[in-house]
Amino acid sequence: MGCSIGVGLYPSDAEGAARLVEQADQAMYRAKQSGTGGIRMAGRELPDHRFRSEGI
Repeated sequence: MGCSIGVGLYPSDAEGAARLVEQADQAMYRAKQSGTGGIRMAGRELPDHRFRSEGI
């Protein structure tokens, strides 16, 4: 199991709540395209970050 995370920061990435959610959502889809366990920030390209796998 893994997760992909998209992050948006107020006010640098958007001026309102709806736009901030859109920016974070777009960042999340970019993280998903990179594979499970990625983190992407709105408006920024960062190296892929991987979480260690945890057994459930």
